[in-house]
Amino acid sequence: MIISNIKPWKLLIDRANSSSQVSEQHLQENSPQHSNTEVLSIDNRTKIHWRKRSGIGLCAVAYVISRGPGRGETVYLSNFRRMASGKGNAKFREKLIEVLEISYRFETTVVEGPINVIDKIVATADQLMASEQFELFLKSGHKKADHYAAIDYLHRSHPS
Repeated sequence: MIISNIKPWKLLIDRANSSSQVSEQHLQENSPQHSNTEVLSIDNRTKIHWRKRSGIGLCAVAYVISRGPGRGETVYLSNFRRMASGKGNAKFREKLIEVLEISYRFETTVVEGPINVIDKIVATADQLMASEQFELFLKSGHKKADHYAAIDYLHRSHPS
């Protein structure tokens, strides 16, 4: 007696694809993108957030809102892997100082600040990188990197 024309291996493949779709949907619904630690607010016009860039992976990107007309300025700071390993901290610090200088320039319209302002900007960058807020930001990046890795794995292991 034949119950169905569907071959048993076809049922297994359909179940695996269905499971992968359910897993992917769960990951997307429970993604860390709404985490309040994912965006690092430096001041009222400067924010740092995680962004996935093709070919590079997860990156920390800063956005400084322009006071006048125009979009503002977006600055790539570092990719997550380099920051997580500690190898990218010096470059991240340099870029963070650059972002704070841009924010100062947008606020005051002064192209180059006096030395005491530059010293204050450097101190602000150092304080930020030593803060608990920055540690939470790195942890949210780790969660987001894991999230993207899981989705990538599901796409590669169960192509649609």
